Amino acid sequence: SFYIRFYDGLRTIIKGHDATIRGVVLEDKKVIPAPTIKSLEYSRDNGKKWIKVNSLDGSFDSGEERFSVQIRDLKEGLNNTLWRTKDSRGIVVRSDQPILVDNIAPLPPRILSPEDGAIITKYDNDLSKKGKFNFTVRGTSEPESIVTLEINGKKFTSRASFDNSFRITGIELPKVGKYTLNINAVDEALNQSTSVQQKLIYNNPINIVFISPRDGKGLGNNNLISWIMSDPDGGTISNKVLSYRKIGGEFLAISKDISTNEFKWDNRNL
Repeated sequence: SFYIRFYDGLRTIIKGHDATIRGVVLEDKKVIPAPTIKSLEYSRDNGKKWIKVNSLDGSFDSGEERFSVQIRDLKEGLNNTLWRTKDSRGIVVRSDQPILVDNIAPLPPRILSPEDGAIITKYDNDLSKKGKFNFTVRGTSEPESIVTLEINGKKFTSRASFDNSFRITGIELPKVGKYTLNINAVDEALNQSTSVQQKLIYNNPINIVFISPRDGKGLGNNNLISWIMSDPDGGTISNKVLSYRKIGGEFLAISKDISTNEFKWDNRNL
């Protein structure tokens, strides 16, 4: 078939007000004798005025002609251009190439998960990737924008889909601690959003096993409460608080800042 192919695809997206449109006109190679391309023109006013386009090799005289033309002073938003080409058989083929002018920076991406200030643990580990702890960030950004996330000196990227959603997987954290996420987006016209920050903490819950009383056993008036407590990350445990609650009630502190792993509890005044 005889057609015009634009290198930018279905539309051209630019930052600024001048666009360079590149492409190639291709003749039908199955036709014998082989026809040649004779002309190429474009219009910015829906066909009222046509502007001649030159072939990159200087003349239209073959079955494949490449072109590059600069179109200036485009307005913000959508600019439609019509194109037509004619071959040695007198056949005219028409096409259009929308040019989107976008000089407005996108809004910063919004992280939906994890939330700002969230504590993530080993249970958030992305098991699809072996090795160090790694997690996934999900959020929203301008459709087709490239989202870049930086954490712990490393950068991760993802493209937002047509429904604004994005997902960045395999974000590694070498150890427990506090981390800051910096995130921004670049749209299809290469406008960059401002960067936003979000905090998170990677820490694992303390392991606690009660020795006394045993699960399901009753309590007397004077009880020894004892337990084994350990930090899976090897950290120091402080600010221990022993609490109890009645069924359906709220937890009430029995003792705060316990220095040992046991406590004698006199519950006769409950």
